Amino acid sequence: MTAAVTRFVAFLVLLFSVSMPVLAYDEAKLKEAERSAILLQAQLKSLVNRISSTAQADDALTANRITLEKLKAAAANGAEKAAGPLNEIQTQVDGLGSPP
Repeated sequence: MTAAVTRFVAFLVLLFSVSMPVLAYDEAKLKEAERSAILLQAQLKSLVNRISSTAQADDALTANRITLEKLKAAAANGAEKAAGPLNEIQTQVDGLGSPP
C-alpha cells in the first residue's frame, strides 16, 4: 500500500508542476490550483498516517482505499482541467515556428 501512496504523491507533484506554469497566466486559476494542491496534500497525509498506524481491520483498510481512489480521481480531474490550456499554449508555441 505504501508503494501506491508513493506513486500517487509522485503523480500529484507531476500534475501540479506541469499545470502551474499554465495556470500562472490566470491568477484566479493559480490560487484555485494552489488551494486544491494543499487540500489534496493534507488529505493524502492524513490517509498515509491512518494507513501507517497500527494494524487495521479490513473495513478500515477498505475505507482508506476508497479515500485514496477519491483523491486519485480529484488529481486526474485537475489534470484534465489543465489539458486544455496546455494544448492551447502548445499550439501557440508551435505557431511561432522554430527559434531564430
